[in-house]
Amino acid sequence: MRKLTQREKVLVYIAVVLLLLTGVYYLVKIPSDMKRVRTEAELKIIQLQERESENDLTGKSVLEQEIGREQGVIGENTEDYLPYRTNSMLIPELAEYLTSFEIVPETIKVEDVSVLETKDAAETGYNIHKATVHVEASGAMEDLYRLLDWAYGRDWISVTSYSRNSIED
Repeated sequence: MRKLTQREKVLVYIAVVLLLLTGVYYLVKIPSDMKRVRTEAELKIIQLQERESENDLTGKSVLEQEIGREQGVIGENTEDYLPYRTNSMLIPELAEYLTSFEIVPETIKVEDVSVLETKDAAETGYNIHKATVHVEASGAMEDLYRLLDWAYGRDWISVTSYSRNSIED
């Protein structure tokens, strides 16, 4: 077995650091955000219940409706975290879509991940992310056109550019 070159060692260290950072994000950050959203909603419910105990019976039905809405927010925010696609889920999912159109993926790289600014982020407790995905694949042009037509009808994916290299037999 040969020794690793300096370049290979650096690449291994970078990969390990990226794996550790990704693990910390998905094992610490997302669960803590979910707990924070739940706690804030529960705090609102407790505050509403406190107001309810201070008010007379005439305002009771209005407060019960507000409590019901806040309890709904807890469920909605928890459900919003479940469909979130991580890079580890996104890459196999894209590969599956490509192969379903008879396009063979050779490399898939997720690049330039950023958070889109939204007004709803403060209300929902989560952000919408944008990522650039570089895909190298082989297949027939007809299959590529079918894939592009399919992607055009989806809100969550957008093909902004592509290039092709012809390989002649």
